[in-house]
Amino acid sequence: MRAGALLAVWAFALLGASPAPQTQALLQHALDPNPDLMTYTASVTLSAQVHGFPPVHETLRGTASYRKPQRKIVFQNVPPPLKRFASLTDSELTSDELARDYVQSSFTDNGTSSSFVFVPVKSGARVKTLTLQIDDQTQLLERIAWAYTNGEALSFTPAYSSSGRYQLLSSVAIAARFPSYNVDGVLSFSNYQLGAPVNL
Repeated sequence: MRAGALLAVWAFALLGASPAPQTQALLQHALDPNPDLMTYTASVTLSAQVHGFPPVHETLRGTASYRKPQRKIVFQNVPPPLKRFASLTDSELTSDELARDYVQSSFTDNGTSSSFVFVPVKSGARVKTLTLQIDDQTQLLERIAWAYTNGEALSFTPAYSSSGRYQLLSSVAIAARFPSYNVDGVLSFSNYQLGAPVNL
């Protein structure tokens, strides 16, 4: 599972068209709000509900390590139903990757938030659409969602807190709908150590 987007997609150049300057600036800020933050560590708690029979609810604690553009979260004492989540690694999509793999199909603004919808360039791709919703006032991501051609879905809904000039994740609500697992969870971040040495 590519979480990564958990958390930031960078500015991009559209294939065959250019976004309006104001929407380009909105994307740039929302998808990389801390351009000079290179590393950090943080404490992480995952509260997860695994839907099944029987349903399972667990709370996991671990550590996040980030070296731009990669992040790895490792949890301790993970029970068998959540073993697939013992270690989560994600890599932020670069502008080159987006320009290569996606094209913007629509843009809407309801007065409070803007929604950008992307579709894959490649015919037959597993992803049907990638949707980014951005708060117009804070210029931060409100939601990122993948819809897949077979009906599967994955979404992240982040919340942020300010630390000096940085906007740091305080939590991310996760909804994953796949045949092999159906999970709702909340990742909570705390005790940030900005600029900490990180080896991934």
